[in-house]
Amino acid sequence: MDAPIFSTFDAEEFEKFCRDLLSRLGFQQINWRKGATRGVNAGDGGRDIEAVYPRIDPDRDQFFERWFVECKHHAKTVSRAHLDELLAAAEANGADVALFMVSGNLSNSAKDHLEQYAKNRKPAFRIKYWERHDLYALIERSNGVGQATAMQATSEMRFIDALIQLNHENANVRAGALSLLESVGDTTAEWRQRVIDRVCHYLRHGNHGHIDDETRKVAQKILTDHLSPYGEGSPWSGIRLDLAGAHLVSLDLTKADIMAADFTGCRFTGATHFNGVRFGDDAMFDGSTFDDGVAFHGANFEGPASFQRCSFHDHVSFSHARFQSMTDFSDSVFSCIAGFSSTAFDNLAVFIGAVFKKDALFPGIRVRNDAIFTDVRFETEACFELAKFDAVVNFGNCHVGIDMDFSVELNGLYSPTLPPGFRLVHKGFLEVAVVKERRRGRAERIGS
Repeated sequence: MDAPIFSTFDAEEFEKFCRDLLSRLGFQQINWRKGATRGVNAGDGGRDIEAVYPRIDPDRDQFFERWFVECKHHAKTVSRAHLDELLAAAEANGADVALFMVSGNLSNSAKDHLEQYAKNRKPAFRIKYWERHDLYALIERSNGVGQATAMQATSEMRFIDALIQLNHENANVRAGALSLLESVGDTTAEWRQRVIDRVCHYLRHGNHGHIDDETRKVAQKILTDHLSPYGEGSPWSGIRLDLAGAHLVSLDLTKADIMAADFTGCRFTGATHFNGVRFGDDAMFDGSTFDDGVAFHGANFEGPASFQRCSFHDHVSFSHARFQSMTDFSDSVFSCIAGFSSTAFDNLAVFIGAVFKKDALFPGIRVRNDAIFTDVRFETEACFELAKFDAVVNFGNCHVGIDMDFSVELNGLYSPTLPPGFRLVHKGFLEVAVVKERRRGRAERIGS
């Protein structure tokens, strides 16, 4: 938009300019009322334009301001006599802002009048006026002059526009809104977490509580494209995910770099891949359900990891994963084979009350801190072959359906060895039953 010479405009042309400028500045639902330009002053109801302006609170709640706009195109300064009609309309109709857009300038008496009106009447709406020099500055802003400020303004407009479109009934419009959000993050790095937050919010709540398969796929692809090196987009770093309660389908975050993630109460359907993922801080999966296979092969959990009360209905693999902080699988149910081959637990590992309905495979694990397996049900085989426990391990009150194997390789042969505090009770073919010594010489049998 080029800077216009207002003296060449008539009243209708100036109103049209005002409408277009408001649109470029991010106003929505602009209603241009043309009563005055047709010579019927009462026809515009005291204002030339009605519009809404979307805003976002610091906590990211969105709200809309209702603006009443009067366009004043006078050869001379605008006097106080030309102001009261808009003020009365704003007061009578519950506007949030009364704005005068002036091609020239307000007179001093007009400015004094507005100041006294605000002071004495204390209206519920704000009063603003944009004079000629203000309009020229806003034109420059809308054109992108001053790139940093203009880029931020443009990003906010596109971001807000995308939020509005995400509420559209048409799924194609919502898919386009997600792509628009992604473009904001692509062009403005400081907006990336906000973009991801809105994508996650959509995956959690959808449109009025429902999310269709196509837009779910678009939203998940944004995560994959920017968090995984195998995605198609540029990498976005330092991202936190809040997907608590979401239904995720065939999610693939292979080798993604994630600062922290909350997947509490999620439902995962289809093959799910977290292979090689890095969680820099908390990784929360409490209460999640995995309907199909899930792989965390080689994943690195640098902060606390919690998988309490999870349901794994198909195979699950944490092979070669590393847990650097406390890890908790308490009360989780593994319905198929659970693989923890060569997994490293650098800190406390807790499996209290977990249920393994099929083979529980822990060969070659390394536990550098205490490991608590009390009240675990191993309904078939539990393999801890070549396991290394550097501290206390507790298998108290465990149930073992078939075997519990702690064999180690010595000179090419496998021989049984037990964690500290255990002794061998019975040995059969491919079977090691162990008990934990209690005080006063009594023993507690945990397998046979």
